[in-house]
Amino acid sequence: MQIEVNREKNSAPRALLLLRVVFIVVAGLAVASVARAEVPSTISYQGRLATPAGSPVADGTYSIAFRIYDDSTGGNLFWEEVKSVTTKNGSFSVQLGETNPLDQNTFSISNLYLAIQVGADPESAPRSKLNVVPYATLVGTLDGAWGGMVVGDIYATGQVSGSSSNGSGGYFQSFKSTPANQYGLVGRFSASGSLDGSGVYGYSRPADNYGVGGEFEGGYAGVYGYVYPTGNTDLTYGGVLGNAIATAPQQEAHLYGVLANASDALENTGVFGGASGSAGSLAGNYYGLSGSATGTGAQAINYGVYARAEGGWANYGIYAEGNTRAGFFLGDVQVFGSLSKLGGSFKIDHPLDPANKYLQHSFVESPDMMNIYNGNITLDNDGKATVTMPEWFEALNRDFRYQLTAIGAPGPNLYIAQKMTNNQFSIAGGSAGMEVSWQVTGVRHDAWAEANRIQVEVPKSADKIGTYMFPELFGKPQSMGETYEMTKRAADAMRQAVQTRERMAAKRVVEKSTE
Repeated sequence: MQIEVNREKNSAPRALLLLRVVFIVVAGLAVASVARAEVPSTISYQGRLATPAGSPVADGTYSIAFRIYDDSTGGNLFWEEVKSVTTKNGSFSVQLGETNPLDQNTFSISNLYLAIQVGADPESAPRSKLNVVPYATLVGTLDGAWGGMVVGDIYATGQVSGSSSNGSGGYFQSFKSTPANQYGLVGRFSASGSLDGSGVYGYSRPADNYGVGGEFEGGYAGVYGYVYPTGNTDLTYGGVLGNAIATAPQQEAHLYGVLANASDALENTGVFGGASGSAGSLAGNYYGLSGSATGTGAQAINYGVYARAEGGWANYGIYAEGNTRAGFFLGDVQVFGSLSKLGGSFKIDHPLDPANKYLQHSFVESPDMMNIYNGNITLDNDGKATVTMPEWFEALNRDFRYQLTAIGAPGPNLYIAQKMTNNQFSIAGGSAGMEVSWQVTGVRHDAWAEANRIQVEVPKSADKIGTYMFPELFGKPQSMGETYEMTKRAADAMRQAVQTRERMAAKRVVEKSTE
């Protein structure tokens, strides 16, 4: 090409120059070889500087700026480098990219234009479009390609694989500023019949590594899984399905089907589960979180759900709320710690009408850690009796109280002749053969009780002041409840999960319509 620039005679800074581009070649042609070297990031450029009359400029050194744009006029500047070239009979040769490398990001779009400016002269016009060179056309089929970037769609009828001795076997990168749905990697598996297939399958052989590993910066889900059942079959579907299975007995291994961690935010949830059904759903069971453990080893200890919380101002291993029951246990329950409740009772099938009624009794409450013992005893010929308690009685109890009731006849003179001593107390003042009903109460003073004595009146903590356990009983709104904010956050999280599900379902409809 020829580019002419007007100047005044004998004006060296504005010299009229003729640039004749001999060739532009991407160094490192895509030629397959046994030993493949790293592709250089430079371009060989040769040209000729001439006067308007076509004569070569005087031998010397000239400053030329080379620029790459994404448009033939205007546009965005992708790359720039200023070179000092030395001419011989007007001709020069230079390597572009030595100072400012020409990497794959420079050529991330297909239409690029080279602009040239000599000295302080205006930039040459028109710009030259960068085109493919011989052998580089092989990149269109990836034959012989080694490294670099492929811009555009890739379609393979066979397998696509990659390997590396010290890095990533394959690498996908996506740049997009529009708010549409975008993916760094999309995997799709389509087949007919009953086949086990995966849209994305990850496999890693090293002992400590990840089958599929990911980091998500700035988003809202590190891994998002969604299942669209295609039939009313008796199968188990999982949005995210995790399995950890040892190929041989691992005595010291710790296996987790799903291992999750959340930290350093206002609210951190390792695992959040939600289950909901639409108005048209069939009647069924919905589990926000379901756990099962069925180890059969000789020394196996199974935990359907294991929860632990520590290190905070308030720690809840499990927090549960339900309109019918916050918890339902089939089997024995053991509590290592204090149990606080608003009330309590036993509930059994009614002994007289077990098929149609329940029978309930309230617990006995006391400000003390009180134990109650009672029984009946018959007085001897002197109207006396000694009641013997178990050998652990005084080791467990202190501060004894007594009650005596005569049975069958008045006993106005009954009294405690000897208080509890060596796990015994004595009754006197009755008549021979009188039956007496007795009751003794004691306050626990075992080691745990002494260290965890019940405080009868407790001031509310700063965050609970002004709130109520049951605000509606005091004519207050629900927003003044102690657990209102916690319940609200849980409800908001569930609502967000439902909205995400609906959004993904709507997106799926759009994707299927374009398949």
